[in-house]
Amino acid sequence: MAKAKLYLIAVAIGAITVFTSDAAFLLITGRPVWSEWDVYLGRILIASCPFILLAAKNVVDRIAWFLGVILTAAFWGNFALQGIRYQLSDAGGGVDFAAIFLLFASPAIISPICFVTAKIRRDGFRNRWTDYKAFLRLTAIYGSVSLLICFVLLPVLSLPMFLLRSGEKPIPEKIAADTAGPSDRTGDAAFLNGRFRLMTLAQEADNRCLESNRVSPTSYLGGATFMDKCQNVSGQLWKGISAGNDTFHLTSLFLERDKMCLEGSVPFKVGDRLKGAARMESCTDSPGQLWSVEKYVDGYIQLTNSSKRKSKRCLAGSTPEKIDDPLKGAARMEPCDNSADQLWRAIPQD
Repeated sequence: MAKAKLYLIAVAIGAITVFTSDAAFLLITGRPVWSEWDVYLGRILIASCPFILLAAKNVVDRIAWFLGVILTAAFWGNFALQGIRYQLSDAGGGVDFAAIFLLFASPAIISPICFVTAKIRRDGFRNRWTDYKAFLRLTAIYGSVSLLICFVLLPVLSLPMFLLRSGEKPIPEKIAADTAGPSDRTGDAAFLNGRFRLMTLAQEADNRCLESNRVSPTSYLGGATFMDKCQNVSGQLWKGISAGNDTFHLTSLFLERDKMCLEGSVPFKVGDRLKGAARMESCTDSPGQLWSVEKYVDGYIQLTNSSKRKSKRCLAGSTPEKIDDPLKGAARMEPCDNSADQLWRAIPQD
């Protein structure tokens, strides 16, 4: 088989693996896996690495390739499973560095296994000691090469894009609880003095604001709250109404007369027509409508509600341009992670 064809098959296996993993995550959780193009290519390189090495040495043994596919699917399936469990469970926590490290190191495990399998099928067992030394040599060589590709070459190739992004506006730091004043901890004062617009750090440059909507099959996004170009419309003019215990309701000029308040929900909920998107509901004292804020420097805040969940959820904005987003740009509740989509600025309006 031509070596060029082997390389093409190797890259195709990596791309299909990454696509399948992301598709499973999307179908089960209702959330896409966002990746910049260079990050996506890096993930494909990691998944393709064992097969690229097999192609480079012109190994055509089908069993070796098949075993590599099975092991690659196992590693990537485990990684996707950890992410799915985190999204659908109430457990708190942050980034699973162990799962990430295991994924990066997986080619150093898969590659030697594939090469040893190919050698056994080609040469059989001759001398036990000689065979063991050959197996150890193959493991050392292709394990080391795989580690160099994933932990050295890939970061070096990613460095230009990292430096380019380092010039972007940094994420503000959270105000420490022991140094913050009462309004810094609750945010009530900022939300009970007239009307304001809500804009995220991620969409400041695009001049987008949070807009309320009426839940209806004929409404845009079915009535979910969404980010839209900032304009003089009543759906973007918000007001806080004190609910006691350092919490408040959020209503808009558009739906205030109907006594409708912003309701936060979980990222994905089976049977929910809005797929867990934030929406305007009749004002009640339900935990999803009782909001509080945590302040960050430079005037940014996180909006959380009183939902009785073990893991804290924050209101996040999105953009309609992300066509692979199942919520089509609707605002939603996500695990708090200090991302730019979760950092809001309240802009007072006269």
